[in-house]
Amino acid sequence: MMKTTQRHIRTIVTLLCLIVGVSSSSILAQGFAGGTGTKKNPYIISNATELIYFVQNYNDKTGYYKITNDIDLGNIEWTGYPTGTFKGHLIGEKPDGTKPIISNYKLNVTVDGNYGLLRAVSGAEIRNIGISKVTITLGSGLSGTTSVGAFIGSVTNGSLIEGCSAGTAGDNGKMIINVGQESLKTMYCSAFIGLIGTGKNTVRNCSVKNYTLNMPETINEGNYASMVGRIETNNNSIVEGCTVENVSITTAKQIQQCNLAGLVGSMYSSTSNRAVITRCSVNGITYNIEGEIYKKVAIGSIVGWVGSSGGGSGNADITRCKTTGLRVELSGNITAKNNEEIR
Repeated sequence: MMKTTQRHIRTIVTLLCLIVGVSSSSILAQGFAGGTGTKKNPYIISNATELIYFVQNYNDKTGYYKITNDIDLGNIEWTGYPTGTFKGHLIGEKPDGTKPIISNYKLNVTVDGNYGLLRAVSGAEIRNIGISKVTITLGSGLSGTTSVGAFIGSVTNGSLIEGCSAGTAGDNGKMIINVGQESLKTMYCSAFIGLIGTGKNTVRNCSVKNYTLNMPETINEGNYASMVGRIETNNNSIVEGCTVENVSITTAKQIQQCNLAGLVGSMYSSTSNRAVITRCSVNGITYNIEGEIYKKVAIGSIVGWVGSSGGGSGNADITRCKTTGLRVELSGNITAKNNEEIR
């Protein structure tokens, strides 16, 4: 009875904070709904307060965690709250056996680093979790390497992401990224995972839908996609059985040194360490090119650019993938200067 009462109190506090516009750092975070963190008895995350407690305390933690309800975060600013790197096991399963959806939050990125619902994962296993209604804004002050994913910023060291999703049908399920900075340097950004880094990582049977990328300013150096911004070199990572649908990418001014794609923005590999994309599909992607494509721009459906750590073309296995509904609307200019490449 006491546990039930405490849980109800935490839920009421969360709702009151969201109603009056209090940031997530002010919400009382008093722990989980139950569990001991073992495989048979995982820590239970059932509401916004418990989710915030989890992301503020997961740095270098292993153990087992389970999300058991849909969680609406009330359009809160999420950027500063996840800390460190998660190394444990996180699954989603509601009482009826369906996937829980975490929705309605914002990522406003103004400082270099990793950003997402989960900032970074290493050697982790994450299964059966959905996100929806997320807006990412890339602002000023970005001058180095930044990895932004609405779900996970950076995935490394043999992590497994399986059966997860971003976006649902309709306006309330949109995934939106607004790029508002003239020069973003090295940016890896997507509606799902920003960067797949070192170690053999696997992204399996995941999906992104209802995604919009707006690039209203002059953009320099970036990797933008729906599923993964970039797959790093020499890691033998695999993206398999993933789907993307209903994507719109709009550029307004000038873009240069950018890789744009429906599934993966760019991937780098070598002969001995080949990244793999297999059994994936992109269904319904529209490029609205309203500005100028200047130099070193790669635009694709499955992948924007495949390169190698030594420069030039790389080695990767892209098999059994398909695209339907690809559309390019060009109202701007395509200009190649100084013999630079446009693909």
